[in-house]
Amino acid sequence: CCSSSCCCCSAMFIAGVVGLQLTLAIAYVAVPGSSLFSWHPIAMSLAYMTLLTFGIGVFHPTNTQSYKQKVWVHFLCNIAAALLSLGGFFVIYWNKELRDKPHFSTNHGFLGLIVTFATLLSAFGSSIFLSPSWTIKLVGKKNVKLAKTGHRIAATLIYVAAMVEMILSFYTTFWQTNVQEGLWQVAGFAAVILVAILVLSQVVFKGGKQTITTTQK
Repeated sequence: CCSSSCCCCSAMFIAGVVGLQLTLAIAYVAVPGSSLFSWHPIAMSLAYMTLLTFGIGVFHPTNTQSYKQKVWVHFLCNIAAALLSLGGFFVIYWNKELRDKPHFSTNHGFLGLIVTFATLLSAFGSSIFLSPSWTIKLVGKKNVKLAKTGHRIAATLIYVAAMVEMILSFYTTFWQTNVQEGLWQVAGFAAVILVAILVLSQVVFKGGKQTITTTQK
């Protein structure tokens, strides 16, 4: 059990570090403030690769915080990620308006629209879990476990979609223009896939079960 917990902790630490490094790399390529568009990839990568990843990671078994503290940290990270994502969305929307370019004309743009607003709904909707008494009042005592499971499944799908969206961003004009194909391209793909695998395997499928058990005590 100790070995399993250590592996879980190490996996989440690696996921957090890799996610942050990719965010910094994207910021370096985008050059913050160099253009209106530059804030789009920065906001999106910070939202999903860093904040959302950390927000999910707080539920790993080795985190010694109380369940209430975990829920609040998770909620705040999700809200921050959702607001950053919305900001990044408005940046790219306004940038296209100024350049008179069509909206949502690519898979990246269309999926980005869905992921952004799904993240907002999930983040603000999760506020019902901030207080056990509030949760019971809103969904009923018998439905608490079902509501938590539904939230976890929906959030998992959103996270997976966000990682797919990150991969699609490597095919955009911005990335293709500023990053040479080869090692950097492979590194970007590898970073996103690694973070996704570590988070989903170590937290969602293992930590999620622990979360439900904890709330019933």
